Amino acid sequence: MSLIPKPLISFNFLVNDMHMMGIVKHSSQLVLKFIDSLGKSWEHHDDVLKNSEKSDSMDLNSLFGNLRNYEETKSLCKEIVKESSKENSVAMVSRKETRKTIIDSDNSD
Repeated sequence: MSLIPKPLISFNFLVNDMHMMGIVKHSSQLVLKFIDSLGKSWEHHDDVLKNSEKSDSMDLNSLFGNLRNYEETKSLCKEIVKESSKENSVAMVSRKETRKTIIDSDNSD
């Protein structure tokens, strides 16, 4: 489930309205504004994007592809970790009878 399309659509409507009013912003400015509008859950990734050399040449479609790829990769990693934790779960059970038997056999010597 992608969290990006709805904010991107809203942002594109805003950009289109700005164009109709004669307000034109450079693509890199729009990318940075959209990155700034992302929520707290994107904080780490938006820092990486802002500090990237590609952010100056990135357009909104490239940004959307990048964010979607990040989101899908993150989701896939969670699934892999979840599945591997199910397969490798081990529980150690201690039973009093077993310990008592061992202690009794040691005392009988």
